[in-house]
Amino acid sequence: MKIRYTGSTQEQRRWGSYTGNYAALVIGKEYELDHQEVHAWHTKYFLKGVEGSFNSACFEAVDVEPPLA
Repeated sequence: MKIRYTGSTQEQRRWGSYTGNYAALVIGKEYELDHQEVHAWHTKYFLKGVEGSFNSACFEAVDVEPPLA
C-alpha cells in the first residue's frame, strides 16, 4: 500500500514511542507501507526501506487507479 507523508508535529512524533527518524522523511513523498501495528489509541506504521516506526496520523493513503484494460 502506498502512503504519503503529510508532515508531523512534535506531539505526533512523541505519542506512542515511535522510533523512526522523521527528519529523514520528505513531506509529500510517497512511501510503501511494510506493515502496521494497531494499538488501542494509535497505529504505528513501518515503511519499506526506512528504519523505525511512525505515527499513522502523519500519512494519507494514496489512491491507486486500476490499470486500464
